[in-house]
Amino acid sequence: MAAGAAALLAVSFQAHSWEWGGLIRLLSQIAFLILLFVVISRIAAARGVHPVGHRLRLLGAGVFSTVVAMIAGWFWTVPQTHDTSWVVTTAVAVIAVVPLLLIGGQLVMRGSR
Repeated sequence: MAAGAAALLAVSFQAHSWEWGGLIRLLSQIAFLILLFVVISRIAAARGVHPVGHRLRLLGAGVFSTVVAMIAGWFWTVPQTHDTSWVVTTAVAVIAVVPLLLIGGQLVMRGSR
């Protein structure tokens, strides 16, 4: 899920620079919504088995990701064009989802025991 969010943010931050950027952004958003639906439907079975404090950590990670996306989105999607390299915008997209990746990794490690 976090990888899908990072990909969506990276595409959104750079879509203005591409000839077919609008269409590519639309398709990436549709793909992310499908991924979101699949993940949410599979999570329902595991609800209630998370460790203490998981919900608060998940909320904090979600707020961090949202704030990064809002700030970066303001600078890279509101203007018609920008000169920022795709390497920088992709790095920011990945940084935005690192807390979510860490939380997911912790759940996998605890589940492997």
